[in-house]
Amino acid sequence: MLKKLMLFVCFLIFVATSFAAKVETVNIKSQAMNKEIPTLVISHEHLTEVGSPVIYLLHGYAGNEKSWSIIQPKLQSIADRYNLIFVCPYGENNWYLDSPIDKSIRYETFISSELVKYIDAHYATGENKSARAITGFSMGGYGAIRTAILHPEIFGAAGSASGAFELINLPSIPIDTSPRKDFNISSVLGKDKKLWKQYSLFNTISKTQKIFPAIIIDCGYNDTLVFNTNNKFHKKLLENNIAHDYIVRPGGHDITYWQNAIEYQILFFINYFAENYYNSGKLKI
Repeated sequence: MLKKLMLFVCFLIFVATSFAAKVETVNIKSQAMNKEIPTLVISHEHLTEVGSPVIYLLHGYAGNEKSWSIIQPKLQSIADRYNLIFVCPYGENNWYLDSPIDKSIRYETFISSELVKYIDAHYATGENKSARAITGFSMGGYGAIRTAILHPEIFGAAGSASGAFELINLPSIPIDTSPRKDFNISSVLGKDKKLWKQYSLFNTISKTQKIFPAIIIDCGYNDTLVFNTNNKFHKKLLENNIAHDYIVRPGGHDITYWQNAIEYQILFFINYFAENYYNSGKLKI
């Protein structure tokens, strides 16, 4: 009986200490928008000789800074296992853009500059692009790929799960409860559909751009919302000779798919960090 009790106590101690990663919500001041942005940060507590790589996770439409921690509860254990920091900012429903019509919406500036500077200043990070990756789902996939393509000096790698890459052709679905039924795009870009088309990822890619991040995109082939768009974007990348991984697997536009997808993307980023930041070809864990 005593032996069983001791085993049970050991089990409780193991459970209590198995997640050493620190989880906190910090309010980060955006000077560009003159407000604080709630941001969930998951950081491991291991002592390392070098700064830790950071993966920025962007939520989708109607999500918030807690979305990724709900979708993938294993982020804490993953942070501990691979000495990573996860950063999940609240982007509202503003598509991670700097609005051309509303100067109070400056999420591209926040993500690519203010947020990165804050994280580097307050956590033991790698402090260069080879130690940074960014990804997201749906609206967040659009924001992650666009931000990284426009700022390859900041993010060395980028991903998207079920990315909504083509703003002008987004279907109407029940999740959009706004009066405009346009996923808030008109609030960010106005009513001129030519501008919406200009901000699609297909027009973000420039044939004259020489440097691109390492890219991984994936989408479920049962995703009736954005599967065709992801295929088109894959072909666009091929046409422009932009290296990338494109993965198609069963699944729809839902939490179950994103929970699975993020694990594959994290492995992609770990390999990127190993080759470009740790410069060893293999990440030691």
